[in-house]
Amino acid sequence: MDDRYHQCHDAVLELLVAHDKDFTYIDTDSHGAGIGRATRAWRALLDGHSTPEQFMEVARSSPSPVVVEFGMYANPGGIAALDRFRKAGAEAWWFDGNRDAALVAWRAEPTGGRPVELAWQMLSLLSGEQPAPEDLTTLSAMVTDASLTNWKTSLDSEQDRLTWRQRHLGLLPLVRHPAPDIAYVFALPGHPDQTEPVLIEKTTKATAFIFTLVYDDEIHDWKRHSLGPPTPPDDLEKTPFSPASG
Repeated sequence: MDDRYHQCHDAVLELLVAHDKDFTYIDTDSHGAGIGRATRAWRALLDGHSTPEQFMEVARSSPSPVVVEFGMYANPGGIAALDRFRKAGAEAWWFDGNRDAALVAWRAEPTGGRPVELAWQMLSLLSGEQPAPEDLTTLSAMVTDASLTNWKTSLDSEQDRLTWRQRHLGLLPLVRHPAPDIAYVFALPGHPDQTEPVLIEKTTKATAFIFTLVYDDEIHDWKRHSLGPPTPPDDLEKTPFSPASG
């Protein structure tokens, strides 16, 4: 396989669906976007409100076969979840390819996906565009344990809300992965009167605030950790990727 391997599993599943229109295809990268009953059941599973066995009950009752793209981590939690799916009746397929090329392509993935979506949500909370969670339980489900107090302090501060609104931050659709389970999302200040895209045809310097997100295996989703300077992987007890890997 070539250096587009990182898209292989998605492409194969989409090909299957294209050849049989009766398939229901669920994409985990989009957090199970869609309105079907099986899709809603998958979202509930990703959000921690359901189990593999409950999802399989819904999938079995679907009028069309259900195909799920699930990029699981090869760790004890991921393997245990896969085992439960198989015991509940799922048929698991594994796609392999060029690991080095996949890692380089994944680290430079040009589309933001879930980390950018979660960063936008937090910006809306920080600026006051959306109401902040009133209880710590809700907020703790969104952020890392180590950062909970900092986020709570900022969300409760009217001065902080004013500061974030004045910065008019916008997000780049680019995500960088400096280490396993860490994502950087870049927020750049803009001008409120600038409503049209601008193309800068040369290298330029820019001020940026960087969201650091950490993947949580228990909820199968990202949690926000910080906004400002990027949090180094070592501070999060993660081993950085070597320069040779991307």
